[in-house]
Amino acid sequence: MLPVLRFPRPQADDKKNFLRIYAEPGVGYRVGRGLSSYASVKAMMVLFSDYRLTSSAMKWSPFVEFQHRFALLPGEWSDTRITVGMMWALCEHCGLD
Repeated sequence: MLPVLRFPRPQADDKKNFLRIYAEPGVGYRVGRGLSSYASVKAMMVLFSDYRLTSSAMKWSPFVEFQHRFALLPGEWSDTRITVGMMWALCEHCGLD
C-alpha cells in the first residue's frame, strides 16, 4: 500500500488523531461466476494517532476501505467492495518480539 495523504500534518501532541489515506493497485483472478481476471484500485482511510502507532499497548484504529475490481475481458463482471473495521499497527519498536 502506498501512503498518499496525511491530514492534518504532524503535531506536537502525539495523542491527536490524523487521517491517513493509502492507495493500492492490483491485478488478479477471482472465482464465483466462473474464473475471471481483473485489475483493481483500492483506497483505505485510517484514523491514527502517533500514540496509537507507537504504544506497546496495541491501540486499535478504525478504518474504511473501498475497492473496485475492473473486468479485464469482455463478458466478465466488475464489482465494488467496502470494508469497515479496526486495525492495529505491528512494528519493531512497539515491543513485539
